[in-house]
Amino acid sequence: MLHPRHPITTRRLLLRPFTSGDLDAVHAYESLPDVARYLYWQPRDLDASRASLDAKITRTALHQEGDVIELAIILADSGEVIGSTLLIWTSREHRQGEIGYILHPHHHGRGYAGEAAREMLRLGFDQLGLHRVTGRLDARNAASAAVLRKLGMRQEAHLLDNEYVKGEWTSEIVYAVLEHEWAAQATVRHLALLTDWDAARQSGEYRVSTLGRTLEQEGFIHCSRDAAQLRDVHDTFYSGVTEPLAVLHIDPTGLDIRVEGGFPHLYGPLPVGAVIAVHPCPPAD
Repeated sequence: MLHPRHPITTRRLLLRPFTSGDLDAVHAYESLPDVARYLYWQPRDLDASRASLDAKITRTALHQEGDVIELAIILADSGEVIGSTLLIWTSREHRQGEIGYILHPHHHGRGYAGEAAREMLRLGFDQLGLHRVTGRLDARNAASAAVLRKLGMRQEAHLLDNEYVKGEWTSEIVYAVLEHEWAAQATVRHLALLTDWDAARQSGEYRVSTLGRTLEQEGFIHCSRDAAQLRDVHDTFYSGVTEPLAVLHIDPTGLDIRVEGGFPHLYGPLPVGAVIAVHPCPPAD
């Protein structure tokens, strides 16, 4: 089961559940022929978008296979809703999932779709414990295929004329990534008090090692290489903490990170700009 806390933040985006107030924004892109072109549905009128939004609003948790989490993609600077991203739990037994995304064409070409979809991979692998995640698309949708490749997914299949959609036979391409492949490209993680992270955003640097210990006291910032290590840190240091926590996902490029005792240690302060995503922690029960 997965019931993530929100919002999920990235360098440029906020991801949160849809609300009834998102109708105009959703209709703005669902009504466009360019958006519907490679999807199963035709451009939607306002009533159809309202029905679509009603379904999106309910998709906030994964309780059993077949369930979907679908989140609004929002520009952090302006608060504008520009699209959606989703994670489908396709098989409990085989630990399989699928990701997807839709973006208003005005915001294409800026990396927003990949930035949002990466957080769906993070939820699937790090929190739900999936083994394999796929992305499926119309074979003519070259732009979407490029997004999946940039996420580290590889093409596994090209299914010729496998579906009859909108009066024509269409072909499908399937991309996938396995959990060990995701782990190889995943970021370094650090568990933080949300108040400490908020203070760091103001100063530009994060300087806390573990609960109650600063960088100056510890000599390094204690990090984790994967979800299992992160859980160990949480259970050891933070299990009794009632203050809100956040997982910082860190791009290690250019940072002095040394693996000591099996854990990555960051020597020196953590620049706020190196944190590429922040997930509230722990997930809700």
